[in-house]
Amino acid sequence: MSVPDPVQAPPDFSAPPPPLIPGAVSVAFLTCPMLLALVAGSGVATFVASVGVKSEDLFLGDRLPPLPFPDAPRSSIGRGDAPPGQTPEPS
Repeated sequence: MSVPDPVQAPPDFSAPPPPLIPGAVSVAFLTCPMLLALVAGSGVATFVASVGVKSEDLFLGDRLPPLPFPDAPRSSIGRGDAPPGQTPEPS
């Protein structure tokens, strides 16, 4: 008696193919770049904050040159008060 040849089943196309790179290897390769990105982001945030402080100091006005403003006419002062730093004229 002869044993019949087993019939091969068709391939199962519904199953996903195995991954090319295992998950543990992917995690190992991506850990270092992720840590470097976090450290670089922290450095960039510190740099941006320091630039903000420097620009605030620049625009604060203590280092800007004084602008020569003409004296205001007496009629615009209102009550006849003298500008700051000057004594009022007697009426």
